[in-house]
Amino acid sequence: MPEALIIDHHGSSLVLRGERLVLWSRGIGEIGSWRSTALPFDRVIVQAHGGVVTWPALRMLAERGIPLTVLSFDGQPTTEVLPAGLDRARDLLAQVRAHLDPQRRFEVARFILSEKLGYEPPPIYRTIEDLRLYEAKEAEKEWTKLGIVRERPHARDVRNAALNYGFAILESIVRTAVHRKGLSTTTGFLHVPREGKDSFVYDVMEKFRAAAVRAILSERITARDAYAVFRIGLRLRPTAAKRVAEAVGHAVPARDVEEFLRRLTLAFEVAPLLRPRCKAPSSRSPQRHVPSWADTETTRPRC
Repeated sequence: MPEALIIDHHGSSLVLRGERLVLWSRGIGEIGSWRSTALPFDRVIVQAHGGVVTWPALRMLAERGIPLTVLSFDGQPTTEVLPAGLDRARDLLAQVRAHLDPQRRFEVARFILSEKLGYEPPPIYRTIEDLRLYEAKEAEKEWTKLGIVRERPHARDVRNAALNYGFAILESIVRTAVHRKGLSTTTGFLHVPREGKDSFVYDVMEKFRAAAVRAILSERITARDAYAVFRIGLRLRPTAAKRVAEAVGHAVPARDVEEFLRRLTLAFEVAPLLRPRCKAPSSRSPQRHVPSWADTETTRPRC
């Protein structure tokens, strides 16, 4: 399975030499060399501060549909170079029409939330704002069970540093899939469209956050795997960042994101087939409690 090429050495250069893509760094020399016709990675992630990617190398990546993401000090995507998207005007128009129709937007938002939770939200939640409040409440419960107080974008503990970095990798995977599908990254349903925010990317991410959390925490990142950056917080060391990126890439393969987008585009035009209605977790019926989305998939209720 293709993985990410992570460039994390200061002063690295990614260049095209003849028919080979070469990564090298001052003081280290050649780090890797690959035939341009058989690249073993499906995306490039740059977290090195200082380096070069030449135009021929960037053009070759684009021709092969490989995106390049540049991360900030705290692991947040700052720049994304994406290949030309597919021309699927029909899906894009359907997305916009669904967003502009209040009832259809609510149905799509409820579908997205049901996919994240593993059960249909209770029928008393009848507006998108209700759904967002319910999602936030359920997410807070799960973080509490894991003993994690979320800190973003600046992490003060190593688990939050790993989670922030892992979610940045997930965001990159999802944004690339949305772009290739020809959909708008900003026309969201569950998340409010805002200036500078890719609301639809965040919508799609919700489906895969559980898998990403399991993958990130399974790496057991420790304090030795991170270092402090002034006014930024903790940042993962290159080896730990690579482990987290590879874990998220394995847990959320691009084909799974593309399949979910296919189903989501159908929901733009027809009423989505929601999951069978399960009782939402409640203190009065602990025996029907839906397992945490940080649990394994095999423990989810088949209702």
